[in-house]
Amino acid sequence: MSELHVVFGAGQIGNPLATLLLQRGHRVRQVSRSGTAVAGAEAFAADLSDPEQAAAAAAGAAVVYQAINAPYTKWHTLLEPLQRGALAGVKAAGARFVVLDNLYSYGIPDGPIRADSPMNPCSKKGAIRQRVTELLLGPEAHGVQVAIGRASDFIGPDISESLFSGAGMIAFAKGGRTLLPGDPTLPRAYSYGPDVVAGLAALGADPDAAGVYILPTINTSSRALLDAIDRASGNRGKTMPIPRLLLRVLGVAIPLAREIEEMAYQWEVPYVVDCSVMEDRYGLTPTSIDAFAEEIVARAGLRQLAAA
Repeated sequence: MSELHVVFGAGQIGNPLATLLLQRGHRVRQVSRSGTAVAGAEAFAADLSDPEQAAAAAAGAAVVYQAINAPYTKWHTLLEPLQRGALAGVKAAGARFVVLDNLYSYGIPDGPIRADSPMNPCSKKGAIRQRVTELLLGPEAHGVQVAIGRASDFIGPDISESLFSGAGMIAFAKGGRTLLPGDPTLPRAYSYGPDVVAGLAALGADPDAAGVYILPTINTSSRALLDAIDRASGNRGKTMPIPRLLLRVLGVAIPLAREIEEMAYQWEVPYVVDCSVMEDRYGLTPTSIDAFAEEIVARAGLRQLAAA
């Protein structure tokens, strides 16, 4: 009988990850509050902040993948209990744990961000992510083999929760408008959804994977990313700058704008990563921005229009 791999999450990363694991011949259980799952996976409804529910969800697993998140405006109350409950469930199951994380805990970088770069958060969200890391790699996780895969801001046609969402990029490819924070010419890291999924699956397949890894991530710039879409589409999308001051003003009335403003430094300084360990160890390289742009254009239906 094939190994059971359990995916905590049924969203923009959890769904394609479950699909990939099924394609590789694993039994897959997918866990979320709603109890939804991709075709072929076992659906399981659970509140993962409850250790008993998390243990039931993880029961029998060889590997558990944490790809679930709290709403952005509720991290301060929900994220740590969610991670603590999930960890307790994985420990009860005796499984290996692969956790999707971001770069917030590193703060303002002074060079390319590496997995072993010191955590020096400069935001409330970064401090929360640091505490989660200390939880996952600390005494409470004793006996659990944890591999943390960190990604930058997501991009991709199936990405719904990101500044450059799939829907937003498809609209841009058709000549629409997208928001553009900070200095768009600065070096900037973006993580293509399928690369993130491939990286998490590689960590799950490696019985020796432990500690922190930077998942395959594209080092480019916001402007270069949009220019690639312009070239592939033959259109010229429009941009709307978002200065930090505007986010601050909007944040008075709009909680999400206030939360985004806290992280605006990521578009005001060079913000790139060193993901060479994933290439050296697993042979995984980031997708090029041109290949990303071609996928966006295909999803927009522009290739079909050109062919006609």
